[in-house]
Amino acid sequence: MNRNRKIILITLQPIEPVIEDFVFDSIKLLDNQYEFWIRFHPRMNEYKKNEIKKLFARKGLTNLEFDKSNSLPLQQLIFNCEVHISYYSGSIIEASLMNKPSIVLHRIGTTIFEQEIAQNIVFPYLLKEKEKLSQLILYLSDNNKKVKIENIDFLSILKDRYS
Repeated sequence: MNRNRKIILITLQPIEPVIEDFVFDSIKLLDNQYEFWIRFHPRMNEYKKNEIKKLFARKGLTNLEFDKSNSLPLQQLIFNCEVHISYYSGSIIEASLMNKPSIVLHRIGTTIFEQEIAQNIVFPYLLKEKEKLSQLILYLSDNNKKVKIENIDFLSILKDRYS
């Protein structure tokens, strides 16, 4: 991936609201430092994807990537991002296996990823305040240590961990 700015990956869920206002506001606050890659949920149809793109445009956000973030493999996106954000996507497990910090924005995620939260690789954020979310993103990005990932058998790891 050729990037001029650090990447924050946001994986969407097929729920409403798709993204809350405080997340939009945080993206705007970090506009000059990061590029936000928005990954659609596989169950989202083309109409929904277009509506989401229009929603981002109405918010005046320009530091977004939709095409690459939905055509490249998820594991490649996770490996190249600084921080991963989602309500409670299963991609949080993949990010934790790659030692990438994730921010969980929904109470369901705090229950599902209790083990990863205890390991300080997943961070629940339920305050809905743009400044504090922006500070958390900055902190996790500054303290993110890249690890080399080679030939990881994710399916076996997930079966061992969650069966």
